[in-house]
Amino acid sequence: MALQHKLLHFIRGGASALTLAGLLGAASAFLYWLIVAHTSTSVVLGRSATIVLAGSLVNAVTSFGLTVGLLRQNALEQANRRSVALAVILSVLGSAAISIAVGLAWPTHWLHEANVSRTWMLVLLLEISAGLAVSTLIDTVAVGYGAPKIALWRNGAVLLLRLALALGAASLMHGTTAITQVFIAPIVFTVLLALPWFLAATRTTVPWRHGPGAEREMIATSLRSWPASLVFNAVTLGVPLTVSFIAGPSAGAVFYLLWNVGTLANSFVAALTSLGLGEQRRYRRKEIYRRTAVVGLAAALGGEVALFAFGSSYLRAGWIASLVLGVALVPYGYLQFRVMRLRRAGRHNRATVGTMAMLAVAEIPLALWRPQDLWVVATIWLGAAIAGSLATS
Repeated sequence: MALQHKLLHFIRGGASALTLAGLLGAASAFLYWLIVAHTSTSVVLGRSATIVLAGSLVNAVTSFGLTVGLLRQNALEQANRRSVALAVILSVLGSAAISIAVGLAWPTHWLHEANVSRTWMLVLLLEISAGLAVSTLIDTVAVGYGAPKIALWRNGAVLLLRLALALGAASLMHGTTAITQVFIAPIVFTVLLALPWFLAATRTTVPWRHGPGAEREMIATSLRSWPASLVFNAVTLGVPLTVSFIAGPSAGAVFYLLWNVGTLANSFVAALTSLGLGEQRRYRRKEIYRRTAVVGLAAALGGEVALFAFGSSYLRAGWIASLVLGVALVPYGYLQFRVMRLRRAGRHNRATVGTMAMLAVAEIPLALWRPQDLWVVATIWLGAAIAGSLATS
């Protein structure tokens, strides 16, 4: 019970900082792509977003559930710098290995059409995956280890740097490589500053080593939780990536825009599902649905506004899909809530089953039917979110 209370204390105390940091990150991505949409073509935006999604998917594969292991170590009062350093090294090495494999296997015709060399593709994938891996570790662990200002500062700096670079270097951002590089550079830069800051801020509270076997236990805990988070992240990133390849870069750009709006709205859903709702055995399911419905409606309307802001071509191509994706936030928000509870209770297999149901219902129809209409893709995603929520109920 003591461990459970410590975990709940982190959820209550850390959720606000992580939620605000997540909102800053989502807002910086959305505003960046908004500027790109008005300074470049939808085709270039779509191809740049494809590389970002691929790098993010590599990060999902190589996360290894390490944040869960580190936070549990802290809850057991076994936090140590050696475990944090080991987690960073594993994430970077895993990102490098998978990025090289993906970069070498990337279709040659796609690279020629996007005017991106294979060397640059390898560099971009590595920067995105490793940068996201380390930044996620720093943000989550900093909040859990009592240094939440680091996460807030880092995401705020990413927002300012992205906007400054996008506006100041707009005349140079015409190619896929340049746009993608400017998107990821602020993350890499802030990671290089935040990591030593974290080590300095926790020098008196987190020892270098706790005891024998602490690192092995951290890795074992991480790997037990990894399958559920792997499938969950893979499907949420795999769907827009699949759309970009199937429907083409222009349609992929529109869908990726709507996906960013959903990510921003989903940050609010994550806050609602992690701030103590349903901690009792008889949790208030209707309350979860009611609150996520409000966020879903806001996302649907926000998507329409965003499409209008991006341009008339975006609005024509995606206005129906925006409404459907907003509706999908309701079952998806409930699914997040259920997965969070299952993982907190150590029932990782059940959480994995739910996310695998979502993966099957989303990716199999997309691969078989290869739909070109975005409203069809959005409907498939809605069905996947419903299937996942039912599988975890």
